[in-house]
Amino acid sequence: MAESVLNTPDLKDLEEEELWDLINDNRHAISLGVRPCVLIPYLRQARVLTDLDEDEILTCFNFTNRGHMLDLLRAQGHNGAMALLESLMIHYPALYTRITGRQPSIDFLRKYSDLPLMIQTRVLSSVE
Repeated sequence: MAESVLNTPDLKDLEEEELWDLINDNRHAISLGVRPCVLIPYLRQARVLTDLDEDEILTCFNFTNRGHMLDLLRAQGHNGAMALLESLMIHYPALYTRITGRQPSIDFLRKYSDLPLMIQTRVLSSVE
């Protein structure tokens, strides 16, 4: 499986099941190493999580909230997998590399280098 992933020019070209196999093979590492509150703003912006999903994930005060987040994303299919991998590329590049066997894309990271500023602006404007 890993060999076919490395030979694929783009993760977007992988089938939904192949993406979720990669993620599920590393589910334990994701559950232990990821803080949902870090990923949720990107996942909300990608429209694969709703405000209700966010509340459910953040109000669960144990490790199952991370598993629940993965289950919610799984229900979004290919888009959920891609959004998760993209958010890992931004916030947890070592974990992204572990899952995909690829280094984070410099072009993608440059494109989203102002993401924290965009999120802060969005949050501040919604508070006013």
